[in-house]
Amino acid sequence: MKKLKLNPDIDWIIDGLRNSELGELYLDLQTGEVILMSNEDETTDLDPEELMFNERYLKIPDLCDSIRDLKKFIDSIQDVKLRSQVTEAFYQKDKGGFKRVKAIVGHDWDNFEYLQIASRLKSWLKSQGIEIIDER
Repeated sequence: MKKLKLNPDIDWIIDGLRNSELGELYLDLQTGEVILMSNEDETTDLDPEELMFNERYLKIPDLCDSIRDLKKFIDSIQDVKLRSQVTEAFYQKDKGGFKRVKAIVGHDWDNFEYLQIASRLKSWLKSQGIEIIDER
C-alpha cells in the first residue's frame, strides 16, 4: 500500500463523527479534503455513488465510542467525591446521562472525548497508510 501524506482537517472530522446523524464522512485521498455526504440533502457536487465506489474517496468509519470513553473518563477522575457524583449521574435509570455528566464536569468531558476520538482517528488513518502532515 502506498503511503499518503495528507493534511485533513482533524477537528472537522471529529465534529462530523460526533454529529454522525448529519451524514457520512469521506476523505479525498488526492486532496485531503473531507466531504460530508448529508442524509438530508445534496450538499456536495459529487454523486453519492462516486463517493462510495471511487477509490479516490475513503469512507471514514464511526470512531465514536461514547459509553466506553465515558467509563474511562470516570475512572480518570481523581477526586473520589466527584467521581461518585459523575458515576451516579450517568447510571441513573432515566435517559440523559451524558447531559447530567456535562452539567457536573463541564468541558472536561468534551475535551476527554475529543482526545479519545482523535487518537482512534489517527490510528485508523495510519492503518490506511495515511500520514498526517500538519501545515497549520
